[in-house]
Amino acid sequence: MEKFNNERPHEALGMKRPAEIYRPSARDYRGVGELSYPFHDRTVLVTYCGRICIFKKKINLSTSLAGQAVGIKEVDDGIWLVSFMDYDLGYIDLEEKTLQPLDNPFGPRVYVFGTFCKRISPDRTQEKNGGEGGIRTHGRG
Repeated sequence: MEKFNNERPHEALGMKRPAEIYRPSARDYRGVGELSYPFHDRTVLVTYCGRICIFKKKINLSTSLAGQAVGIKEVDDGIWLVSFMDYDLGYIDLEEKTLQPLDNPFGPRVYVFGTFCKRISPDRTQEKNGGEGGIRTHGRG
């Protein structure tokens, strides 16, 4: 890290070193803050091993959510929607004790302009034209 920040110049920084450019923020980082889910049935805290415990069942979510509150809402008998902040993560089946994740809300968007559609990675843009139709995909950024 020392070499990267203090010794190596970077073309993207006009051949300056990151340590020459970096300035600490004037604002303190206060974290996410307390989350509430008024449109969900319950707010549940994710354990440090990445689980939520509901109705005496342990469901694995993700250790990246450890210590965070998630909202859960029953959408069908034994099926619960799990949300973090404004993002729906997936559905829990209490009988199976599994989480079925939804599509990545941060993944590539696909715009359809005709009948041909191809999904590509978020770091690329690709167009396909077949006369008047085609698609354009953009990664979120």
